[in-house]
Amino acid sequence: MFERGDVALLPNGARMRFVSRPDVQFLYDEIFVDECYAKHGLEIREGATVIDVGGNIGMFALYAARKAGTSGRVFAMEPIPKTFAALRENVTNNVEGFFSSSSSSSPTSRGADDDVRRVACLDAKEAAAALRARNPSRARKKTNDEGSTPNVVAYNVGVSDGLSNAATFTFYPRAAGWSSLAPDDAETRDNVSRFARRRLSLRGDGDGDGDAFGDSASKANASTAALHPLASLGAKLLAFADGGGDDDDASTTRKKNALNVADALRRGFVRVARRVARLAFSLAVSLVTAYLLGGKITRECPLVTVSDVIRANGLRVEYPSRDEKEGLSSVSTDDDSRHYAVDFLKIDVERGELAALRGIDEEHRGSIKQIAMEVHDGDGDGLQTVLDLLTAPTRVDERVGSGAGGFGFDKARVVAEQPDELLGGTLWNVYARR
Repeated sequence: MFERGDVALLPNGARMRFVSRPDVQFLYDEIFVDECYAKHGLEIREGATVIDVGGNIGMFALYAARKAGTSGRVFAMEPIPKTFAALRENVTNNVEGFFSSSSSSSPTSRGADDDVRRVACLDAKEAAAALRARNPSRARKKTNDEGSTPNVVAYNVGVSDGLSNAATFTFYPRAAGWSSLAPDDAETRDNVSRFARRRLSLRGDGDGDGDAFGDSASKANASTAALHPLASLGAKLLAFADGGGDDDDASTTRKKNALNVADALRRGFVRVARRVARLAFSLAVSLVTAYLLGGKITRECPLVTVSDVIRANGLRVEYPSRDEKEGLSSVSTDDDSRHYAVDFLKIDVERGELAALRGIDEEHRGSIKQIAMEVHDGDGDGLQTVLDLLTAPTRVDERVGSGAGGFGFDKARVVAEQPDELLGGTLWNVYARR
């Protein structure tokens, strides 16, 4: 439930500071309940190295840290200063609890002093300097505390293709998750409208607002109320407009009995009222969408690449012992017994996903074991371009020349699907694994 203005208590016991209220329920359900990052064979194992591009308020970073455990590492990038501040607080106060509860469901919060060896957070200037440093070993000193290696490292930077060191981001304070380096007002409005419509349609039958994260009806009520003060009214209008009963039974009733004038008038009134309710619902969705995308702000933020993160933190392929070789997947190299520099790469950057992929150096593309990403297909070929890049052979493959390498994923192990909330829209989730 929401404890105060910008803090929510999750069912797993974590207290999370947030920027925009609608994001909280959505992110929690997506990451912890539906486990959208554990679909189609993807998984984060103990000891995994995870890169989180588009960290938001840190929910995925905490989820990944818990899965990877104390022997794993998570690197999160979030460009928007206000959102990064929430991420910093959330991972610092909750990560130790997630580690200690790896076998239970109720992590506890701790203070920053207790977690100093677990978390390192670098603001924009520090992060840019560390990730672009010519001497990676010197850069790593910025994130280590007295020789220790933190489990979670958060950087206040954006991720792109490496062609520019900074860019202007559009930030939506009431819908922080939709903030973008490449804003598209029309596409954003359509997707937010679909999301709002879906959320309104999921509202429970109860009249109260309910408590977030409770039973399904209460969750629907709470998430609806979080969208906008008019959202609950819009949900009631939709429920009435979609209601069965009189209209559905009319033809059957007419066959059995002659309708009197009063019944006919009443049924006619109900049909008209439902049409009016549907129009009013559409208006409510428009108002909710305008509210969520209102008050947008632009911020200039530093840009890095995924390869910058790999180099700066010394992430490189390791070759296992003979006892470990059996069962490891090959990655289009001469040696099929390799470990991966990155076990799991998550990308959610609102129309910047293709640039983030292209910014990964060819030498690193084959060393990423799994990728889960959100892809925008607003121009009709964005999804296919991403799929082609993921499945094209890596540069080390003799069939591919320098400058043309892909990621080398088997097409049979790459899946694209749309989330329920956005069916028919331009957003897709893509999963790739070795």
